[in-house]
Amino acid sequence: MVENLILALFLFLPGGAGLLLRDFFRRERRQNSRPGVGRLIAGNCLGLLFLVSLIPLAGEIYFRFFDDSTDSVAYTKGAKRWM
Repeated sequence: MVENLILALFLFLPGGAGLLLRDFFRRERRQNSRPGVGRLIAGNCLGLLFLVSLIPLAGEIYFRFFDDSTDSVAYTKGAKRWM
């Protein structure tokens, strides 16, 4: 149950950051003036948040659905499924 919540969090984080980034760029496109330093930093931080949030999502998907390894004392889910 907790694993599903973690996967949902990792799915919603890039989605939310992507929506914020899209709204930011739409707002910036409407304003024809040059962006100030604060808006430039905010846009870069939103872009970085979006890209960095894809890394744990990719790791969670890989270890949840593709990695199937066991350990010697059967603590992992893969080892429990082997039994």
